[in-house]
Amino acid sequence: MTRHVLLLSLIVIFPYSTASFADNEDTIKYRQHLMNILSLNLKSSSLILKGKIKADIAGHNAAILDSSYKLSSLFPEGSDFGDTDAKEAVWTQNEKFNSELLKFNNSAIAFNKEPSMQTFSDVTKSCKSCHKAFREK
Repeated sequence: MTRHVLLLSLIVIFPYSTASFADNEDTIKYRQHLMNILSLNLKSSSLILKGKIKADIAGHNAAILDSSYKLSSLFPEGSDFGDTDAKEAVWTQNEKFNSELLKFNNSAIAFNKEPSMQTFSDVTKSCKSCHKAFREK
């Protein structure tokens, strides 16, 4: 009888635990893709601001700003495993992490309103600050 209860509970619980695992793996992949997109838009913005290429910066600014709003939702509990460069401090020092995300968001807002080397520098400084505290490598 005990064996049947255990087996039944595993059959009922297992799909939920693997679904959660799969969801978190997808969250990690999405987070990594978003960070790559953010990096590409920052690099493109840099080329435009330095005058190395003539292009409209507005689309890049919008993508950077959009990314800044999405980041806080991409580090849920349970996404601190597997192929991720995020340090455990993201989850154990959540208040500090959220403060860094807010700095990034504010700098992205300023850059979106007034694209300049100064506002761009503020964005990249906030990236570096957060990565120093919360990213492996």
